[in-house]
Amino acid sequence: MAVKILLSEKNTLFETLVKKIAEYPELKRMLYAVLFTGEKISFNHDNDVIDLAFMLGFVKNENGMAVIANRLFETRLYNLFLSEEEMDSQIFSKGTMDKNQRQYIVEIKIWRGDEYNKRGERQLAEYLEAYHVNGGYLLSFNFNKKKVRGIKEVLGDGKRILEVVV
Repeated sequence: MAVKILLSEKNTLFETLVKKIAEYPELKRMLYAVLFTGEKISFNHDNDVIDLAFMLGFVKNENGMAVIANRLFETRLYNLFLSEEEMDSQIFSKGTMDKNQRQYIVEIKIWRGDEYNKRGERQLAEYLEAYHVNGGYLLSFNFNKKKVRGIKEVLGDGKRILEVVV
């Protein structure tokens, strides 16, 4: 319960987190890559972005890799990035595209097993068909202790789905 309250409230720690990633676009790109694309980034203090993220306490060195420092930051960053994607999606649904005329369709699920995941894939494929888009993203939050994070590509019904499990 305490974690839920902490994550939902506005406080100086999270305000600093958001301020710093807005101030340093490279930092934001790195954190996004680690969280959403599963990028493996070697920890190196000589890299200014990694060193900044470490100094701010956003990442730590885990077996030579830069990883998000704690579950609270991980969750708060997920929420921030997903909120930004949601805002973009709402704009897209009104007919606006990004500067390259691309539209992104993202389905977000909580992992509840393989069958539930297959239904999510089918649901996303229907959205892609409705929007006349050939590819989309399925983001699954898996809270199992022995989860397998990663990215895989699923092809079906002429649609390409990039599944990301975090």
